[in-house]
Amino acid sequence: FSDQNGTTVSEQGRLTLTNEGWESVIVKEGSYSYVSPEGIPVSVSYIADEKGFRANGSHLPKVVLAKGR
Repeated sequence: FSDQNGTTVSEQGRLTLTNEGWESVIVKEGSYSYVSPEGIPVSVSYIADEKGFRANGSHLPKVVLAKGR
């Protein structure tokens, strides 16, 4: 999907087996982008599955996992 303001959205879904191999789960992957009110391009890609919703974008904070102490 694209509109005249430059917003784009794309999403795909599929049914797949979990890592255990005995249960089906819906997986959705997609992205969207737009131009902020300040004129800055913003892009987000994401995946949603049995592990939850995970988004990536340069404007989003990064999660830093601490190594074992």
